[in-house]
Amino acid sequence: MRDDIENILLNITTLCQQKHQLLQKIHTNCKNKHYYLKTDNIDSLNESFKKDKDLYERHGMLEFEINNLRRKICKIAGIDVFKFENYFLNMKEKSCSDLKEILHRIENLLFSLEKDNEDLIIKMEKRLGTLKVDIDSLSALQRWHSYKRSIAKK
Repeated sequence: MRDDIENILLNITTLCQQKHQLLQKIHTNCKNKHYYLKTDNIDSLNESFKKDKDLYERHGMLEFEINNLRRKICKIAGIDVFKFENYFLNMKEKSCSDLKEILHRIENLLFSLEKDNEDLIIKMEKRLGTLKVDIDSLSALQRWHSYKRSIAKK
């Protein structure tokens, strides 16, 4: 393999390792949200969502850099960018197998993260439903107290 292509593959692998670490932080943050929701720690839950914004912005920047390097390496190799994985991940070179391994770990982590996010959404929707019932009950109680006070004034 040409040295320039090898170096780009190593750079892509490094960025993918950073992406994996970042996704682990996002996953940990998701698990924390489950705990905060369970313990009614709304302030920490809100902070956790704010933290997500920064993590997802960093993820977007990493994706941008990875995609730029993929386009660059495909241009050098003379292949279509959509054939990147078929072309490079089937080679026997260590740099290719290292990249394949980290991409596999990312895929597994994304699957787990997706499941945990779906579970969190379900729990939050359930919690929102409970809060709506509580709000409706309090509103009804407040209307009853207001009615009772208006009668007492007469």
